[in-house]
Amino acid sequence: MKPLDILNQWMKAVNQGDVDTLISLYDTTAILIPTFSNRILNTPEKIRVRHYCGNILRGASGV
Repeated sequence: MKPLDILNQWMKAVNQGDVDTLISLYDTTAILIPTFSNRILNTPEKIRVRHYCGNILRGASGV
């Protein structure tokens, strides 16, 4: 799989509100530093909550 394929999967999952697919694209040791937050997300569960809450705020249908 090429990096562009991963990026396309990530964008599609974000646009569809597909949190499970989003989380599957992150390594289990990934660290996410959100753009508008000072909280470092360093576990899969913290990253999941961030994407889930973001989808709710955007009104995404996939949640």
